[in-house]
Amino acid sequence: MTKTFRVGIVGGSLVGTAAAVLLRRHGHEVTVFERSTGALEDRGAGLGLPQTFLDELAAADLVDPGARGLRSSTERVFAVNDGDSPLGRVVGTQPMVVEMQHWGLVYQQINARAGDVDIRRGTSVAAVVPGEHRSAVHLESGAVEEFDLVVGADGYRSRVRTDLFPDARLEYGGYPVWRGVVDESAIPDITPVEDSFQSIGTPRGGTAIYLVPGRGGEREKGRRRLNWAWYDGNVPAEVIGTEYDEQGRVSRVRTVAAGEPVPPEMREYLRAAATEHLPPWHREIVLNTPDVAVQGIWDLELEHYVNGTAVLMGDAGSVARPHTASGAVKGLQDAMALARLVGESGSLPEALAGYDAERPQAAAALVAVGRVFGTQQVLDTPDFHDMDQAGFDAWIAQGASAMHYAFRQQAPAPA
Repeated sequence: MTKTFRVGIVGGSLVGTAAAVLLRRHGHEVTVFERSTGALEDRGAGLGLPQTFLDELAAADLVDPGARGLRSSTERVFAVNDGDSPLGRVVGTQPMVVEMQHWGLVYQQINARAGDVDIRRGTSVAAVVPGEHRSAVHLESGAVEEFDLVVGADGYRSRVRTDLFPDARLEYGGYPVWRGVVDESAIPDITPVEDSFQSIGTPRGGTAIYLVPGRGGEREKGRRRLNWAWYDGNVPAEVIGTEYDEQGRVSRVRTVAAGEPVPPEMREYLRAAATEHLPPWHREIVLNTPDVAVQGIWDLELEHYVNGTAVLMGDAGSVARPHTASGAVKGLQDAMALARLVGESGSLPEALAGYDAERPQAAAALVAVGRVFGTQQVLDTPDFHDMDQAGFDAWIAQGASAMHYAFRQQAPAPA
């Protein structure tokens, strides 16, 4: 396709910026509306990317050639709290090799390629009105701008999704995830995660603890960071601030971003739960994390991403649970697919039809795997204290971990 278009992208985070870079290279005039005024490089946490996918990003010139994460583990060690034993009792181990990155570092490299993209930070979008030939972006300021193509890349609580598909709704997975990132220098003994990905099985949940590169991409000892996540199906509804809609369905749970104050009742609950369920080494990391974050786990699966000349991508389109460690991969694959189809197709309608046939189906497979993870590893867990290696192997074989790319060394298929 030789014709160029005026493209408006709502959301200037990782996926939206990648789409902007790729579409601009095809000669399209691209405007990005990002409501945040802060440095997005400081956001996000650990990000697991297969080296094969990092190579794909480099081939697409979205990251530097030879970009590497931190190969922080050769195996997953799964343990349970066992009295005063610092690391608990090991239930089982599993081969696992994955390049651990930091979200902000990947974003930083992609954003550095944005060049002459018109990125309007501090600009909030009030609505998107899809049209057959052009779609309109209504700004909070009252201004209205029209584009040949509008891309909604504004995250899992997408404003654009609501405008394009009013009946679409997030479904609460039934539990939140607690998160934290700590500088390696603040941890007295980093040995347990030097060569392993640490997991602790807890009643209706479990943790993941692993190393990621430092704030500036450092991979040398002493300058890395430690990332942890705890999926917790035991949190009482009142602690997580659960809200319900008129049909009695969960419509919202309290979200605390890193750097925001954690409400006292949530902090008290986390301290008590960590004291009861985590071995001493893991417990001290969780309790001494300065900026704890928490978010609810949600599912969303859409049959279509396209309405007229407006499209969705990333978590604005479909939401897979973070157990899959595939959200960023899925979103970046969306961006690369849209740019490829717009470049190769004979017309914009043809390109959008191809995108709508390809990307929702690819995401649906990840959403399904995430649900299996949630059931197996949070909502319907066995008694891990009664488990040995043979029991662990059988448990893994019947669930999503047996299918996950961290154990197969390849990214989810792009289509």
